[in-house]
Amino acid sequence: MNSCARIGRAAVAALFVGLGTLAPGITQAGAAPSPQQMVLAQADPSTVTQKVTDNAGVLSSSEKSQLQEKITSLQKDEGLILYVVFENTLPGTAQDYADEFIDAKGPNSAVYVVSVEDRKVGVQTGNAWSSGRSDAMYDAASAHLAEDDFGGSALALADAESYPFVEGWHAWRVRGKWFMLATEYKGQRVLILKAPPEDVAALQEGYADIGPAYHMNKKHWYTVFPGPSITEQLITELVQESYMAVVKGMPKAQRPAGWQEAVK
Repeated sequence: MNSCARIGRAAVAALFVGLGTLAPGITQAGAAPSPQQMVLAQADPSTVTQKVTDNAGVLSSSEKSQLQEKITSLQKDEGLILYVVFENTLPGTAQDYADEFIDAKGPNSAVYVVSVEDRKVGVQTGNAWSSGRSDAMYDAASAHLAEDDFGGSALALADAESYPFVEGWHAWRVRGKWFMLATEYKGQRVLILKAPPEDVAALQEGYADIGPAYHMNKKHWYTVFPGPSITEQLITELVQESYMAVVKGMPKAQRPAGWQEAVK
């Protein structure tokens, strides 16, 4: 059985039975861990005009370019704006800075700030961001910061997506990005998958048991309910397409080796 078939069978198991065996290279996440205590440096948000500000000189030109690409994709796909700021030192408190920044930039904005010399770190998101996103971003960055990998921390943070919203959510990821979610909705086990917007609309029109995305962007995601129009073969194909949609949105250098073969 090839990798894609295993992914498809895992999806069938998640939909009708429970969580199944994952394909190699696919990671699964459960309920969110406890929120982290964060300290954010204070700065005047009006002075932050670029999406990536590196006054501490810790980012390479390649890392800056990758960050800009990720931030641009985030704004295009989700309408959210991420700011990354590295400074040598920044005084102040977390809440003062967070409130001032979000007030200045708007509810669709988020900021990642690192004061390099005194190791002050902060992550804050506006109301347009999902409630678990800031925790996921903070955790994604922390592992790299522990090794003074500043560029890696920012890139990981930019890729981070929300933890599952409550206990009972499960996520399958490729390179840290979701391509399949499973949970229960109104007593039924359902899958949430990704596709190009035109395909999302067509699937909902063509299948009685496919509907709008639950807790996700309804333009890019949809929900699969168990029902007579849903077969194992269809789920396998839909999971393949979701996997492909996520991988194709990654920079080429970050795509997993053999990703095209995995879905044949």
